[in-house]
Amino acid sequence: MPGEQTFGVEWRCPKCDSHALDLCPVGPLAPGPDTCLNCGGAFADAGDFARCAGCGMTRVGMLDFFGLDPAPPDPIGAAEMLFDLGLARRAIATLNHALVRDPANEPAWRIKYAFLSGLGFFNATLAVIEAAAEHAMNPDLLISRGHTLELLGRHSEAIGVFRQYLAAAPDGEYAGLALGNMASANRALGDLGHAEALFRQAIEKDPAGVTHYANYASLLMEQQRWGAALAALDEGLSRAVDDALAARLLESKSFAYAEQSRGVEALQAIDDAISRGTSGARTHVLRGRALGLLGRWPESLAQMRRALELEPKNAEALRALNSPSGNHDSTLSR
Repeated sequence: MPGEQTFGVEWRCPKCDSHALDLCPVGPLAPGPDTCLNCGGAFADAGDFARCAGCGMTRVGMLDFFGLDPAPPDPIGAAEMLFDLGLARRAIATLNHALVRDPANEPAWRIKYAFLSGLGFFNATLAVIEAAAEHAMNPDLLISRGHTLELLGRHSEAIGVFRQYLAAAPDGEYAGLALGNMASANRALGDLGHAEALFRQAIEKDPAGVTHYANYASLLMEQQRWGAALAALDEGLSRAVDDALAARLLESKSFAYAEQSRGVEALQAIDDAISRGTSGARTHVLRGRALGLLGRWPESLAQMRRALELEPKNAEALRALNSPSGNHDSTLSR
């Protein structure tokens, strides 16, 4: 897993504002009794003073370095506290130590999975979740595995894993998510018909899952089926309780209206999204496009310039500002 062996922790002095970067080894992905908790190497034997072949730490020195002698009575709570303090290296070592003692400790596996996934170390994440599945018999782990395979672009494998989940837990808590992820994987593979059927199944299984409506609408917009897309977005909005998700749906509505040259509705939708707190480059591009459809060119161009301040290489904003005619009713990414 090139590039996934170390991570950095940045420290800032509150007095002088100086910065320091600690480079930390990821450590073992699937720890065992002969594994060094520091670098993931192996100890030559079971003795307290055996040295790791990778970093040279002794077994007893390793435990002392990470404050694990004695082991904390609540390793999960201890690890969470260490993460809160920014001591990620010690937190991971604490989780790994707990897993050596009890490989079926599912919360420890899940925290490791979340940490590595947050770093974007998806190959390492996959190794962790596969190791977890060997010891913790919980079909929900299949959801994490399938999602990671999707992030790695291994869509066919992801579909197989989601099918395994649905076979094991057809009415499980994450059945709708499995169907929705299968739909997205099929879409990535170019099988739009199967993807549409699976999005419909996901909505039927989990009607409160707002992201299903957003992803389904995106598929419909890709096919320029604007009426069906807007209906899906409105249904999602009727169920959205989170402002961020509602804003995402409203941005998609603005895009769909703009594609139909419906400037009034496009502007209303993006202004509603802004009232929900969205303010990224895409937001300003969409608002600029809506204003352009209404002939409000100075305001439109100001929105495009604001988009470039936030994202200097935004293709839609650059195209709009560089257009000789000033007409920037261009196709935007969904």
